[in-house]
Amino acid sequence: MPGGRLELKETLIESAKRELKEETGLDAEQLTYIGVVRDLQESYNFIHFAYFCTSYSGTLETTEPEKCEGWEWHSLSSLPQDILPGHLAAINLYKYPENGSLYELL
Repeated sequence: MPGGRLELKETLIESAKRELKEETGLDAEQLTYIGVVRDLQESYNFIHFAYFCTSYSGTLETTEPEKCEGWEWHSLSSLPQDILPGHLAAINLYKYPENGSLYELL
């Protein structure tokens, strides 16, 4: 899943759109906020602000081949096994909104 750091004075939605463009070549036209994932590890503490892109334009590209081998589309019912824990938590926030909008990986 595309993602990255928030730039100085950038809004969350601006950051999500920028990261999507930088990493995939796609322009987000509509993003829906899903929630927050707190990913606490021994050496770092990531806070993921999760968005679902409901509308985009452009052609999917591998723009950072040194960081990503390529992009694949998967249905929510047949996801691969090797998903990063923070990304899987964001997917679960989307799939199960009745559980709230905060997920903590401690």
